[in-house]
Amino acid sequence: MATSPRGSITARLAASTRVLVIEDAVDIAEFLRAYFRASGYQLDHIDPESPEAALEAARSLDPSVILLDVSLRGFSGLDVYRLLHGDPAFARVPVILVTGDSQARLRAVGLARDIDGHVTKPFSVGALATLVAELVAAAEAVPAEDG
Repeated sequence: MATSPRGSITARLAASTRVLVIEDAVDIAEFLRAYFRASGYQLDHIDPESPEAALEAARSLDPSVILLDVSLRGFSGLDVYRLLHGDPAFARVPVILVTGDSQARLRAVGLARDIDGHVTKPFSVGALATLVAELVAAAEAVPAEDG
């Protein structure tokens, strides 16, 4: 496999792929920021006070992909997911759910068929980065709808 220039200094300075992390654990967000920055991505972190605040931040940041913690402080990330999923502005933005729960719980709430991806904590950051790259590439390959 050829080495991608994504991790080069030039690529890092000109990062065009924006990853939005919606997470209440600052240490996880900072770890992801360091990893993704070194891989050539721009990472923004928010710790929203409500699902609506998360949606508003996502609108203003215009991410290429969203990493969404399912268990946020005071509310469920699934509520954020429903808002994102229902907003046409995010129709082409992959959302990866990050959870400490098993896949069975996601199936139980009826989301498994609709989500773009999920990872269970503790997760491999390398595997997460691979999933992010694959989903962003797939989303970019889909032509934008006219009108």
